[in-house]
Amino acid sequence: MPVIVITAFDDGNIFEKLFKAGADLCVAKPFDIDYLKCKVEKLLNINTGVEIKYKEQNELVYALIDAKEFLKRNYENKVKTSDVAKYAELDRRLLSALFKEFFGCTVSEYKQSYLLEKLSDKINERHMSAAAAFKKSGFKSKKTFYNYVSKLKS
Repeated sequence: MPVIVITAFDDGNIFEKLFKAGADLCVAKPFDIDYLKCKVEKLLNINTGVEIKYKEQNELVYALIDAKEFLKRNYENKVKTSDVAKYAELDRRLLSALFKEFFGCTVSEYKQSYLLEKLSDKINERHMSAAAAFKKSGFKSKKTFYNYVSKLKS
């Protein structure tokens, strides 16, 4: 029987500890219900009798969901596309192509966008100054960074 942990506590270290303790799946709230459903089905090896091609496509969807969740958990870390591909168990080029096709952006663009969204949230909630957020953003120009953040606010 799989061990599934759903928690409101979102600390990257807790997931590592839970996996080492034997958890098969760890999800922090808020989470995407489709992600949870897909992961539970995968853990339970539910076989609905669909054709092989569909199953292969389904596995790609699971891998993409895994890749996005990995990026969300590691948005503040230096993560390369090859790291994400390894985690999702996909070829780097295939992952890049799938991201472009399904999300309309590259893996790096998605990570940057998510990082900026989180930094913008922290600025809005007054947990971080705009200057500190700029340093973490990776932007070279303060003006470009502030313009991007102001677009996110509106």
